[in-house]
Amino acid sequence: MKLLLLVLTLALALFLQPDLDMVTLFQGGQSSVPETQGGFVSDVEMQLRISLSEYNDQIEELRALLANTIDLQAALKKKTKISVPRRDASSMTVEEFFNEYALKSKPLVITGLKDIIFPEGQWSLKDIDYICGDREVVPLVKNPHANTWAGLIEDNRQISLANYIRYYSKAKQYTTTEQILYLHDWSLPLHCPQILGVSEKPSFVVPKYFKEDFFKKLQNNTLQFSSDWPSLFIGPQGSQSGLHVDSFGTNFWMFLMEGKRLFSFLLCS
Repeated sequence: MKLLLLVLTLALALFLQPDLDMVTLFQGGQSSVPETQGGFVSDVEMQLRISLSEYNDQIEELRALLANTIDLQAALKKKTKISVPRRDASSMTVEEFFNEYALKSKPLVITGLKDIIFPEGQWSLKDIDYICGDREVVPLVKNPHANTWAGLIEDNRQISLANYIRYYSKAKQYTTTEQILYLHDWSLPLHCPQILGVSEKPSFVVPKYFKEDFFKKLQNNTLQFSSDWPSLFIGPQGSQSGLHVDSFGTNFWMFLMEGKRLFSFLLCS
């Protein structure tokens, strides 16, 4: 079953993504606001760097607090299904997106973006395999006892993306007792920039709602992760990330190319 799904969660949203098979494109680091008239001057950039550094220290403190105080299993048992709003891109302006959703920290599903994001046609696994298949990847596995970000640790093997795609394609043959290999946040600009096309004829375009990104406005992109996205997630049924907070508490959006992905939001109140 193929779904079009673009999800935005705002700063300090916590999420869990269990038990589903999916191929997902991720655009992270979205510390975004509408661009101010005249652009950003050096003093503003310096203040932004300082603020992000201080904010990241607060995020690390929050992560430690969550690890010590939240009983994840108990929290999941109490979860309530909510209806996430759905809006079509043809009828929603950038201003409406910011005022009604982004600034209010409301998750949102935006439909009608496929042809905008992929002007040359949506990528398939075959396309990704053909262009990037010879690149090496290091899959991750979920370890409930690991004191790592999202409970993920690197698998001992390094394989080609082509071989990982073959593994994913046979996912239904695996049992829940086996370690599930998860391709997590694999940077396309760093590892396979060719798939993004060229500036004159891009094969991937960021939608208008997410064009403004503070990370991209910093000179020389010296901040960690500033040039990592978009990134690729591929995971068979059962792949997941544990409870976590993203770096700098930043925003992100995802485009689901095939399969299903479940998000659980825990409100910070």
